[in-house]
Amino acid sequence: MLTLHSCDLVPMNGDSHLLQAPLMPSGLASYAYQVAGHTQNAKTSCELLHCPQRKMVYKYMLEGVRGKKEMTFYESVNSKSAPEPLRLLRPFLPAYHGVVRSTDGESTYLALSDLLASFKQPNVCDIKLGTASYRADASAEKKAYEDSKYRWQRNVGFIFSGAQIYDSMTGQYTRLPKILLRSFTPQQIQTVVLTTFLGEDPHRSRQLACLYAEKLSSLWHWFTTCGSQCVTFCRSSVLLAHDTDRTTVENRNAVVVALIDFTDWNPVPATETPRTQTVDADLAEGFARGLTSLAQMFKRIAGDITA
Repeated sequence: MLTLHSCDLVPMNGDSHLLQAPLMPSGLASYAYQVAGHTQNAKTSCELLHCPQRKMVYKYMLEGVRGKKEMTFYESVNSKSAPEPLRLLRPFLPAYHGVVRSTDGESTYLALSDLLASFKQPNVCDIKLGTASYRADASAEKKAYEDSKYRWQRNVGFIFSGAQIYDSMTGQYTRLPKILLRSFTPQQIQTVVLTTFLGEDPHRSRQLACLYAEKLSSLWHWFTTCGSQCVTFCRSSVLLAHDTDRTTVENRNAVVVALIDFTDWNPVPATETPRTQTVDADLAEGFARGLTSLAQMFKRIAGDITA
C-alpha cells in the first residue's frame, strides 16, 4: 500500500512562519463566481478575494488547525519531494502560490490560481463529496445535523453547496441556494439542475456532458488506484465550471473539474490499526461514490440529449 509518511508532509509551522508571509495586493474585490463558503467577520467580509490582473484568488485561511491543515495540504502536494500520487493530483487542483497576509496584517490567505480566469460568463457548481460530511468520532448531534441536510447523500455520495447559472436572455446570473438544491431528488439533480447547468444548446450540452464525465472519471481513477492509499478527504468539494459564452467545445479545457477545500484531509498512516482502516475505508468509499454518481449522471445526460 502507498502511504504518505510524515517525512513527505510539509510541517505545520508556527504562527511566526505566517507572520513573515508577504502582503497581498491592494484593491482586491470579492470573487464574483464564489457559490459556496462561509462569510467571515467584518474584517474579512468574504472568503474569496480576486485579483484579475494576476488571475488569482485569495482564500481566507481559517484560524487554528483547520486553516493550517489546508495550507499543509497545498504545500505537501506542491513540494519537490511530493510522492507520485500527490504529483498526479496537481492537474485537478488550483495552482498554489503560497500564503499572504491582509494589508492590515491581521488575516492570512491562501493564494491560488483563478480556475475560471479564461471564462467570460461561467456556469459554476460547488459539490461536496462523500456519503457523510463528518468523521466517525463526531458527536451524535453533529452526525444528526449533517445527515439532515440532504436525505440522499448516503446514496449518491455528494451534496450541493451552491450553483450559479448565467441567463443569456437577461444577461444576469441566477444563484441557486443550497436549500433549494438540497430539496431535489437525485433524479431531479440530473434532469433539472445539471441539465440546466449545461445550457440550452443540445449539441454543446452533449459535448460538455461528455467532457465532465471524462474528467470526473479520470479523477475517480486517480483516487481509486493510488489517491485513496495516500490521503483521505472529508468535506472536500469538486468545482465544476464551463463558459457559456462559447458556442463550441474545442477541447478538454472547456470544462473545469477541480478539487477544493482541504481543511479536513488526513494522510493515510504508515501503520494502520483495524479501526483506522475501517474509518478510512468508509471515507474513501463515500468520496469515490460521489465522483461515480456525478460521472454517471453526465453520461446519462449525454446519451439522452438529441441533436
